[in-house]
Amino acid sequence: MTRIIAVLLCLMVSLLSNRAFAEEKPSIPNSLTSPAEMIVGGDTRVQIVDVAQSHNGVSKIVWEWDAKTAKDLPQIYRDHHFLAIDECKPIEGGRRILVTASTGGVAVINRETKAVEFLTNLPMAHSIELLPRGHIAVAASDHPLGNNLCIYSLDAPDAPVLKRDLFAGHGVVFFERTNELYAMGCHEMDLYEVGFDDQNKLTLDLKASWKIPGKGGHDLVYDRENKSLVVTDGHTVWNFKLSEKILKPYQPLRDVGSVKSVSFPPTTGPIAYVKPDEQYWSPRVRFVNSDFELKFPGRKLYKARWIPTAAESQSPSSVE
Repeated sequence: MTRIIAVLLCLMVSLLSNRAFAEEKPSIPNSLTSPAEMIVGGDTRVQIVDVAQSHNGVSKIVWEWDAKTAKDLPQIYRDHHFLAIDECKPIEGGRRILVTASTGGVAVINRETKAVEFLTNLPMAHSIELLPRGHIAVAASDHPLGNNLCIYSLDAPDAPVLKRDLFAGHGVVFFERTNELYAMGCHEMDLYEVGFDDQNKLTLDLKASWKIPGKGGHDLVYDRENKSLVVTDGHTVWNFKLSEKILKPYQPLRDVGSVKSVSFPPTTGPIAYVKPDEQYWSPRVRFVNSDFELKFPGRKLYKARWIPTAAESQSPSSVE
């Protein structure tokens, strides 16, 4: 009898200790100051959620753009070209949003008015980046009209002004201070110097290329705190220190395969990522070293991006 009582007391102490520990550990929303905004994209919708106000599995959605109901889109874009949104990159502190879809849609959207300020069709478009003097770079994946890096003028959406080969293009990141453009495909990552000729036409000068150790590059993002690029592929996640120019395993997500997107908070907060639950999508956003999730029942999310401040979103290296 004495032994039974002792065991029960031990169990009670253990349970109380675990409960106290859990209560002392704040949830992600409670550790943030509202608004702490994140943008998510997938299926036909782009949504902005205030993570600081998202509790108990309910995402606090504060803004939405749905291609199916966007009145300034041509019918073919509403019915087809934005069926599978795969990028939603905020710029200018979230005032504008760069959007691509694997079904061919490429757009620049004004957050306040929801107006589509740029629109074109590029099959298997997977990522997009703002470039100087009114240009954008778009990476297109595997398709007879894809497998390339396309440069567009925002004033001339009908056709790219420049193309470069990029098999299964999936990611682009531009550094304004150094005029460097990194473009990632299935097997490699290329570095271009962006310039302009005497006629103000944009030029791309290939400076270097690196083989991705894994296969099937998915996302390419800048980690400002560590001054490195983070590359995800079908099996793991890589860190590319800009000062070393070497791909090494990215420890926080080393054992997580098929990560579709990674995003770093603008100031404080956790690293967010999207990993498929079905085929290539997920109805939730996960966070490194946390059980907390942002849930979007019925959605097919592909990307999630923290929204930076206006200064931080000018360009990854322009504020270093």
